[in-house]
Amino acid sequence: MDLKTSLACTKVSLYGATFTWGKVGSKISAALSLFDGSRARAACQLLRWLRQSEETWLIYSWRLVAAKSSPSLLAAKSSRSLFTRVSSTKRPSILLVFVTLGFLFSNGARSEVLFDGEWDGFGGRFQCNNCAPQWLADIFQWFAGSMSNHWETVQEKELGLITPVLDPTSPKHGVVARIEVRPGDIVKGSERAEVAHMMRQEAVTGKTVSFPVTESDGHEFYGIAVKLPSDWRSPGKNHGTGAVWGTFLQLHGPTILGAPPPIELDAEDDFQLGMCNGDVLEGGTRQVPKDGRTYSFTNGDLKPGQWVQFMLDVTWSYSDNGHIAIYRRDEGEKNFSKVLDLSNIATLQYKFGASKNEGQHYWKTGFYRSSTEGFTSVVWLGPLVRGTSFNDVAKAAFGTP
Repeated sequence: MDLKTSLACTKVSLYGATFTWGKVGSKISAALSLFDGSRARAACQLLRWLRQSEETWLIYSWRLVAAKSSPSLLAAKSSRSLFTRVSSTKRPSILLVFVTLGFLFSNGARSEVLFDGEWDGFGGRFQCNNCAPQWLADIFQWFAGSMSNHWETVQEKELGLITPVLDPTSPKHGVVARIEVRPGDIVKGSERAEVAHMMRQEAVTGKTVSFPVTESDGHEFYGIAVKLPSDWRSPGKNHGTGAVWGTFLQLHGPTILGAPPPIELDAEDDFQLGMCNGDVLEGGTRQVPKDGRTYSFTNGDLKPGQWVQFMLDVTWSYSDNGHIAIYRRDEGEKNFSKVLDLSNIATLQYKFGASKNEGQHYWKTGFYRSSTEGFTSVVWLGPLVRGTSFNDVAKAAFGTP
């Protein structure tokens, strides 16, 4: 395909999309028409105009992010970058313009999903694409961060404790993760099998980079579904005498703080929220980080053997102007019910006297439990989805908003 175009009203057809460009001046206009009837979601990103000598380079990145596509599309999960060189008799007055256009083929609406951690590729190209497992003292640690919308690191005592399985009873009737944690599966001091560090594709460079949580992320939504076995048992006291915890989703705070997670969803004798938020040293009055606090849900029933869907509505803040609300929908239910609402709180953590930029807040999911003798814990999880719209996140996580 000849990608050279003039600035005088030229159309370029790219994989089912037609772009029309007019003159470049103080305003830049783009007309996009998507005519493919596929159910695939297409995210179309116009990355930048960069003045270079007497010429302008248009960098356009086309990315399809849905697993379903029609035969007319070349690939359902692919990325392509097209560089279109255009001659210019007059340099554009705008040196750098960022425009992001996201469309769904099914309805033409803009997608508000930022991360969709589907499990269907886990264990293959997802888990180890151009990488090799590393034996780190007592665990296998995989680095799978060569693609967007996946996790960078997989931590498990041995291979196969996080496994993709087909579950037609799951909210999306597809592939979920089966998580197994056995007595003695010690990873970084505790029994766990988890994935960590969301990855995303950077809009400007096209590189796959880490996707942490920052205060500037503002208001976000997260969705995840969980199922416990019918014979579920809560983890026991840590090493027989300590605290009890069973975490299937956690926002890990900066490692340098050494504190419990600022946000965690737990499955023990019931579902609950744990938080260790704000200043972990409480204005310097503590020598060690403060303990976390537990919040009960109005409905914390575990519903063993059934899928339970959770939505998190979070406003990120280091100070007391943050917010978190938890919504729940049980198997067979149509609507979500709010089970917890906390306002005027911090949702991130920091240490008195230190910069708030020390270290990252990042997500982990799987199962992390107090070290327990005598039995194995098994949990099934749907994909963790992150975005800026409640309905879009719920649809991507559970199939229906």
